[in-house]
Amino acid sequence: MIKEQKYKKILQGLFFLALLSPLVVDQRLFFPYVTTSALYFQLITEVLFFLWVIFILLYPKQRPKFSLLAKIFSLYILTLILATIFSVNQYLSFWGDTERMMGLFSILHFFALFLVGISLFRNKKELKLLLTVFVGISSFLCIYGILQWFGLTNIKPGVNRIMATVGNSGVFAGYLIFGLFFSSYLAMSSSEKNWKIAYYAGVLLHLIAIFLTGTRGAYLGAAAGIFICLAVLLKNLKLNKKLRRGAIISVVLIAVLYGLLFINKDNEWIKSKGFDRATQFSLQESTAITRFMSWKWGLEGFKEKPILGYGLNQFAVPYNKYLEPDYYNYAPGDNYFDRAHNIIIELLSTTGLVGSAAYLLLLIAIFYSIIKYYRTEKDRVYLGAMGGLIIAYFIQNLFIFDMLPQILGLMVFLIFINNSPQAEAVYESDKKGAPKILVVLIALILLGGLSYSYKKIIFNEYWALRDNVAGQVLMPTNHEQGMAYLQRSLSYGTPLDLDLRSSVANTIFNYYLQSGSQRPEKKDDINYAINLYKENLKYLPNDTYYNYKTGELLNYRFDVESTSENILHEETLKEAMEYINRSIETSPNRIESYFLVSQNLLMDGELEKAVENAEKAVSLNDRWSKSYWELAKVYYLTNKYSEARESLIKAIDLGERINEKTLTNFVGLFDVQNDVNEEIIFYELMIKNGTSNYLYYSTLANKYYEQGQWDKAVQYARQAVNLNPEIKDSVEKFVQNAEEKKQAEAE
Repeated sequence: MIKEQKYKKILQGLFFLALLSPLVVDQRLFFPYVTTSALYFQLITEVLFFLWVIFILLYPKQRPKFSLLAKIFSLYILTLILATIFSVNQYLSFWGDTERMMGLFSILHFFALFLVGISLFRNKKELKLLLTVFVGISSFLCIYGILQWFGLTNIKPGVNRIMATVGNSGVFAGYLIFGLFFSSYLAMSSSEKNWKIAYYAGVLLHLIAIFLTGTRGAYLGAAAGIFICLAVLLKNLKLNKKLRRGAIISVVLIAVLYGLLFINKDNEWIKSKGFDRATQFSLQESTAITRFMSWKWGLEGFKEKPILGYGLNQFAVPYNKYLEPDYYNYAPGDNYFDRAHNIIIELLSTTGLVGSAAYLLLLIAIFYSIIKYYRTEKDRVYLGAMGGLIIAYFIQNLFIFDMLPQILGLMVFLIFINNSPQAEAVYESDKKGAPKILVVLIALILLGGLSYSYKKIIFNEYWALRDNVAGQVLMPTNHEQGMAYLQRSLSYGTPLDLDLRSSVANTIFNYYLQSGSQRPEKKDDINYAINLYKENLKYLPNDTYYNYKTGELLNYRFDVESTSENILHEETLKEAMEYINRSIETSPNRIESYFLVSQNLLMDGELEKAVENAEKAVSLNDRWSKSYWELAKVYYLTNKYSEARESLIKAIDLGERINEKTLTNFVGLFDVQNDVNEEIIFYELMIKNGTSNYLYYSTLANKYYEQGQWDKAVQYARQAVNLNPEIKDSVEKFVQNAEEKKQAEAE
């Protein structure tokens, strides 16, 4: 018996180590916050599962009892397996990618953790310990996040929104929701004064940290969950005067603080700290509009594949297919969505009716389990806290997606809900332990699988991700060493090579674009990058992004060949167009693809077709500034100078910001030598483009002075001083003269 209990405690310790995953970050890795924690979690979970299987073979009474909830959760996992089998791309659905690490492979690890958990944490003491450990870890992350907000940590927050070691404020907030309700439950149910104080301190820490994440979906979820919790506890509050007084004071205090925040939402300090996000819930914000758009396209995808959807991690397929040009008005630089940011839309489009129904059934089973336990135990604290938690989690998941931290919280929650009704049960079994020979045989099989997974997957992925980042860092200053690291990152042969190949190809491409280097191996490097994308297309032949990038690189190779060899390889342009057209087929309204077509046609000498295509890009969305900038370049290169001038002005008026040196190359579109009005138009264009060169302002001030436009002369002169305080004295004299002349004219 002692041996059995010691074994169990070791397993519980390993389980707690798995819960530390959100804390683990190695910033030397590609997508460090995601990949590090995922690899660590997989490593711990696999050894835990291996030892647990041996444990339940030796001690039958420790085997998990499958309640209704456990069975339905297992059914839900089965639907995800089916969605992967019938996915439009099984590889990506199974392995996932570096940015999310949420393929079926990772999901099966979470399911393994659940199975282990319902076996290891059975009685009330063990379940309380489980929640306490989770709250302890999440409270530590709260403290780290608060210190992060004050700038006291190595990992800096993103635009005044804390993310701790999770790397994403929204994901962090979703994780903290579990800690908030777990600590609330422990605080209200604990009878020990010191622990009660500690748990209430945890509640406060989680509330502060959630607020500092600036995540409005989490605000709504937490508020709804707290409201449900208080509503359920109303009867208890009537019986307990101290608890009622504390609840009233807390609610009033929060209401007053929020009221003050709302009243002062336009205060500059409030804005500078990001607190104004808590008062802004407009459906007209670009973030909300783009979410609604992506949800609409996800539903279109569901209509096309209603049974099992496109497959896990395949939301990008319907998103690209049904993307509408108006999207560029709201998120011009973020037009690749791999997640719906809404759990319902995500499931409908990627797992169809089957997966969505299983998820709904799981929610029903959760509520059923909570209510059933309440009816038996009459525990309103349990009902309020756990009921509030699942409401909060569901609501915040309508605006984001699950990642490792939130799912860890969900697994702890499911284990707690599943085992609470059985917490007082005495587990006995007449079954004998498995024969030793069978245990040894299974152990050897599992050990072989574990060794393979560690060496070929986890450790290889770690070194590949690390070498990739090393190559990215070294490439700008040491080409040879950078290329060596990049190539070595692909030598491990990991399941994440799709992303690693893309990263290597993009690093090479960007190196030559930004440096303008004419290294002798330039053509070979570009060919290497092209071949990496072609390798990716063997796995995802209809991927919009991969086809786009392959076409872009082939266009670039033609430019390199024609410049270095003075030979026009028309077959390169033809091949590029094939990939670009394939990209357009999978995403017909993706405007930047038409820019590549125009570039290709220009190089091929098809000038009129290049113009027609660039004009088509503008017709798709005549409010996107970049379309006009690309059209201006095409007009300029085809000697349509008046049209180029008009498009250039339109682009900058719509908000396009062009490299200043590049913009000065278009000065020939304006008759600055012979017409002062043309000169003024060009300088105003430079200023509207966002120049920081004070000479443009001072020159424009002088031009307006010469024309007798005194107010504008003074305006631009003062703006010149703001950029260069050293000319303050001369500007003051200039302003004085302008104002005197203005006064003289008035008299």
